[in-house]
Amino acid sequence: METDRSSTSGGRHDTITATRVLIVDDDPIAAGVLEDALRTGGFDVVRSYRADDALRKMRLHKPDIVLTDLEMPGTNGVELISLIREDPAFHDMPILAVSGYTWEPIAKAAAQYGCDGQIAKPFSPTEVKEKVRECLAARVHDAASSSRDRVATASQPSSPVPVKVEVPATSTSKASAAVFERSTFLGFVDGDPDLARRSINLLKGNLPTRTEEIRQAVVKGDREGLRTSSHTLKGSAAFFAAPAVLEIVLRLEAMAASGDLTGAAAAYFELERALALLTAALDEFLADVAAGAVMPSAGDSAEDRMDAHRSPVSTSVRHGESGRM
Repeated sequence: METDRSSTSGGRHDTITATRVLIVDDDPIAAGVLEDALRTGGFDVVRSYRADDALRKMRLHKPDIVLTDLEMPGTNGVELISLIREDPAFHDMPILAVSGYTWEPIAKAAAQYGCDGQIAKPFSPTEVKEKVRECLAARVHDAASSSRDRVATASQPSSPVPVKVEVPATSTSKASAAVFERSTFLGFVDGDPDLARRSINLLKGNLPTRTEEIRQAVVKGDREGLRTSSHTLKGSAAFFAAPAVLEIVLRLEAMAASGDLTGAAAAYFELERALALLTAALDEFLADVAAGAVMPSAGDSAEDRMDAHRSPVSTSVRHGESGRM
């Protein structure tokens, strides 16, 4: 829920822990998880699901930092970063990209247009809070030189270069048969049962809408609709450590990118079954959480568990081969 800054302060907050963060992401699940993580760290949060709306909310709420997804319908994240840098009121705004992109051309494009850093999906709450604090601290300690760099970047007479990536027809993940990887998911939520429960309830509340969007796109033969809806669900599948769902969504996204939807209906029915199995596994997990039977693996750090999950799907999720994240 958005709060009115004027109720606590007449202008920008002076301390990092009182910072207002604007989250820009078309995926309500990813945005919700980010908001939850930041609010538990004492941050004030405003959400936007579109780049054009983000600029309006920047003027209205005066955030101290922007976290933006890179791939969104309409104006994308790289274009949004460029627009912010060209705006005299916000050219020095700290910006972090929150994305599955770690592919070098994407990282270079984000940096070229003024992005201060990146939070890679999937992420843990601790990682998000640390990245935001590090970015703001760097700005505090190097405000003068940072401002000069941003003005120079914004003045470059160029426009964002769209980057197209070929999407593999199938996933190469060895873990593609897994329905739900508990220990990996616990790593993403820092082993916090309450955060796990809130995140799962958020996912379950949004799944019917996400699934219906994919079904409608398949029925209508809507390539762009299928690409967008598959992209949205892909991020959730990665965060909730659901390789089986992820593999199918990657295939649907690949079909949309290639223009050949021949196998889309069959893949959709596979997706329905995989989501039913995932929902059952999540319900079982929640029951174990309620019984106090869920604990992270002894000796494994959250980052170790995230790395273990990221490696099998690195070619599809972390390195850009899936096209968008």
